[in-house]
Amino acid sequence: MLCLIRRCAFVCMLLATALAQNTESSGDFTPVVSATCKTGVMSIRINFSQPFNGVAHAREFRTPSCMVLGNGTESVTYDISLTAAAGSP
Repeated sequence: MLCLIRRCAFVCMLLATALAQNTESSGDFTPVVSATCKTGVMSIRINFSQPFNGVAHAREFRTPSCMVLGNGTESVTYDISLTAAAGSP
């Protein structure tokens, strides 16, 4: 029983630490990514907690067709073709 209580206390401590790190006051970069699939297209939306001036891209695909430039707003959106041939723009 004591072991179970210690585990619960440890998990609660980790959870509290994670929640504290995800607050806006901590200054952490924690974008929220959502995706919607339609016929042949995946629409990606990324929301930020502050204005974003950078590059967002698909993991390991830093090509113009798989990336978007932030323009100082708190969200960016872009579409990725699911039917495009490999290597096409």
